[in-house]
Amino acid sequence: MRKSLALISSLLLVAAFATPAKSAGAQYSVYQKTLSAFSSSATNLSSQQKAQVKAAVEANPTAEKFICTGIRYYSQPMSVNIMVRKRAKAACEYAKQLNPDLSTWFQNKPTQARSYAGKVLLTVKSPQQVSEASPSDVEMCKVPDGRPPSMQGLPRGAYINGEQVRGSIGFPLTVGRFPIDGEANIIAAMVSFEDTDEFVDKPIDFLGPQTQKITEWSEYWSQGKFRYNFQVVENWIRMPMKSSEASSRDEVLARMILDQFPSSIDYTNVDGTFIYWAPGLNSSGDHDFGIRVGSNENPFVVGEKRPGLFWAPSQWHYEDSGGENGIKYETKRDYTWSYWVHELLHEQGLNLHAPGNGWATGLGQNQYPSPNAEELYGSRQGPVSRSYSAAIPAWELFLMGWLDDSQVHCVTADDLSSTQEAVLTSMEIEGGDRKAMVIDSGLSEEILVVESRRPTGYTEWAKEDQGILVYRANPNLLAQDDHSAGDCGNDPQYSKWAYYLFPDNETADPDSWCRSFKVALVKQGESVTYDGVKITLKQSLTGADVVTVTKAPPAARSSLFVAPSSSLGSTKFASYLASAVRREYSKSHCSCCGCTPLTSW
Repeated sequence: MRKSLALISSLLLVAAFATPAKSAGAQYSVYQKTLSAFSSSATNLSSQQKAQVKAAVEANPTAEKFICTGIRYYSQPMSVNIMVRKRAKAACEYAKQLNPDLSTWFQNKPTQARSYAGKVLLTVKSPQQVSEASPSDVEMCKVPDGRPPSMQGLPRGAYINGEQVRGSIGFPLTVGRFPIDGEANIIAAMVSFEDTDEFVDKPIDFLGPQTQKITEWSEYWSQGKFRYNFQVVENWIRMPMKSSEASSRDEVLARMILDQFPSSIDYTNVDGTFIYWAPGLNSSGDHDFGIRVGSNENPFVVGEKRPGLFWAPSQWHYEDSGGENGIKYETKRDYTWSYWVHELLHEQGLNLHAPGNGWATGLGQNQYPSPNAEELYGSRQGPVSRSYSAAIPAWELFLMGWLDDSQVHCVTADDLSSTQEAVLTSMEIEGGDRKAMVIDSGLSEEILVVESRRPTGYTEWAKEDQGILVYRANPNLLAQDDHSAGDCGNDPQYSKWAYYLFPDNETADPDSWCRSFKVALVKQGESVTYDGVKITLKQSLTGADVVTVTKAPPAARSSLFVAPSSSLGSTKFASYLASAVRREYSKSHCSCCGCTPLTSW
């Protein structure tokens, strides 16, 4: 019911707020964002509201219209119109300041949705590039999952004969502990011991912004099909012991924590309970504080308390790692939301960790900003810049149903008798006629996936880092190797569901590349040839890429590959990766993305 009311209110707002007329025949994508609440009668923007306006501007670099609507509750006096109109004007003026080329428009409108009263709604309209029709029905590109019959229907992490199975790579996705449509309801709590640091007075001060980011992330990447909801426990859960005295048994420690939960917690329809530890943990024995208790088959229940999956991250996430240019605890703390999303997606059934495990191309591969390797071991002086992205691969979005079928340009072997072309809207740009191209050449078990990327919104890259990424995926893969020592992320020695392909003119070997993701980006005029297919970035637009696909001889490209240059410190960078991310415990495994319990994945 809550979801239905929210949806109805949202639809009423979109319908009620008229916008300036658009030219006949023009097609636009629409981005909407409601600014945080204003205090009292304030009409100037707070720093938080300015950040939200800036985020809206940056997320829509091709925008033509930026509309700011001050919202008055319908029964309030007309005098309130003046106040909300001033707020709307302030928002549009700031947007214009950030991007002088924007056409801005401010207005005020009434609403019957009380939660919007006094706020400002941003509506950003961008011209939508239109693709040619997909040459094959999208169902032809929903390649079936190739796991043997004994594994069909089993979610990632399930056990057969003592071995964990991988998640679905092909269709249909076997959904895990959490749903992939509608909503998932999560309890979030902060837990301290006598010897750890309660760094905020109230958990909501930290978990409030973090969980809000998770909810916003889910709404963006699912395109409104799904959201994570959070119930934050009001006070610290204080354990009456030192962290070094905590039980090394996951279920025992989880029960002890749950015993301290207040009676006011609502466990109705709860899917999971996520814990954030107070920093300063001191492990004893073989326990690293990573916890995962509960499953669909064996729900975790303590009396009347039903927390769903009970999960906590390992100690690695609460300490510096990797030396001077590694990842500081403060960075890990600030990107808690990113790591939690990664684990939530695993619980929904995704494999993640590919293509390019550990690379800054998405939070499936790396959840924290990582140093750019060329700078780390090059001649640059001063601080090393970092890259990060909260994207997930287009194929996994397609698998979850978070991409609309109409947004996938499907090309099969029969279509390659002529040149195929599509305009792919960048993953970081909301909406779009097409978001991904899937190619099944029929020459192997693999499919090829193409997606457009831009350094904006959820992707924190340098301005010049833009283009398309191309990767091969194998739905018939039997096992997925998420975490192994020596794995640079794209090496076929380590079994993963997908691997990046490099441009034809790139001399680095994608199988052994151990540095930046940047060489995988295909720029305008460059091509990738693989499996009898030639994929070309014909034209780069502001927020989209025009991609062509033609038939090509199935020839290898190994003649272009060269060994990684020792002058750039490939070995050193591999060592950095190992030292930055690996801390071995007998009960855990560690990866580019941190340490999680063996009972997780």
